[in-house]
Amino acid sequence: MSKTMLKNFCFWRKDILTSHKNYFIVAVITGLYLLTTAYVCTSIYDSEVTNGNWGSVSDILIAIFTGLISWATTLLLVIAAINLNEWKSAKEFDNKLQLISKISLFYLKRFHLRLSEVKIFQLVQDSDNLKKGESKLYLKGYEEAVIKLNAEDIEVERSNAKSLKIELNTIEQDIYHLIANVNTEIVDNIHDFIHACKKNRFKFRANLNADYVSISESLLGSARQLPLIREPKILEQFSSYKSLAEFLAQKHKGINIGK
Repeated sequence: MSKTMLKNFCFWRKDILTSHKNYFIVAVITGLYLLTTAYVCTSIYDSEVTNGNWGSVSDILIAIFTGLISWATTLLLVIAAINLNEWKSAKEFDNKLQLISKISLFYLKRFHLRLSEVKIFQLVQDSDNLKKGESKLYLKGYEEAVIKLNAEDIEVERSNAKSLKIELNTIEQDIYHLIANVNTEIVDNIHDFIHACKKNRFKFRANLNADYVSISESLLGSARQLPLIREPKILEQFSSYKSLAEFLAQKHKGINIGK
């Protein structure tokens, strides 16, 4: 028998024993409750009801249905108490699943933010080459029109980048809130992943997937992979530049872009 089969068998046997134990507890409590209820009702009836007639149909029906309602309510409370630990475990697993999903979403949003940034670098470079007459494209007579279109595209990408930064801040806060609700020993690993994701500039999945797999396996008991994304070459071309300000500063010093 393989280790996996043996492990599954042990869990299955444990579940059966736990279920039987729970059923026995419910049966014992139910029996004790019914006996106690019958004794109390009989005592009250004998002591408080004058000239009572146990043969009265209405008395019997009222007693039976009142007992059933009370018994059902008590039974629900007992079942809830017995399954409290299972409910807590299920809730914690849901929190862990949300946490790993948020981490994956942070990775995707961070990739798109970097893509918007490098698109701005590319547009700025293209416009500058057109102004200097160094463009590799045949655009004679259309330089000003293309530069204007580039400026509009730059504003679009800037707006997109701003929105992504706001989303990333929200997702990061969600991650920290979920960490607080999850009993995990890999808090530092998650913080390191977020930090690495912020610093990463190209080869996102290649650089981050191993850490994500480790985190997901620790949280969920099974390894998950980061989503596959098509990464354009411009990410590597501009990987040496952290921000637009840095890009412009280096560019104005005469350093070759992307080298």
